[in-house]
Amino acid sequence: MSQTAKTTARHVDARTRGRRGLPALVATTTALTGVAILTLWAPPAVAFSASPKIARREAHGANHSDRPETAGGVLHTWTDYRHAAGKQGPSVASHETVEIACRVKGFKVADGNVWWYRVASSPWDGGYYVSADGFYNNGRKSGSLLHTPFFDEHVALC
Repeated sequence: MSQTAKTTARHVDARTRGRRGLPALVATTTALTGVAILTLWAPPAVAFSASPKIARREAHGANHSDRPETAGGVLHTWTDYRHAAGKQGPSVASHETVEIACRVKGFKVADGNVWWYRVASSPWDGGYYVSADGFYNNGRKSGSLLHTPFFDEHVALC
């Protein structure tokens, strides 16, 4: 483009640009032709992938800060931790160790626990949550869950 054909950007919302790593749609118009061009702008840290599942895994999947936790029984996973609802995901098998991305307060389960884990391991890929109280949360991998903590304090907050 020549020096005389300057481009002006419109509809760049500073509140959405970079917010939560979400891409923003930017409309640009060339001064000479008046033709509008739409461009997808994304912060440099955001990686795009042809597969939504792979992109979700890259964004939320296992990484150096994830923590392994072992289930004390079969645990059900959900997309909505606030209501223990949404789409039900694959169950975590009894004594299966999974990578946990982070913890968040949500739906209060029968024993009074409100802590939920976001499961980073495949096939959950960070898109499903599970009540934290079904895990040993103390490094153990077998035995009774009686008198185990509701959550592991070493798991980062979401």
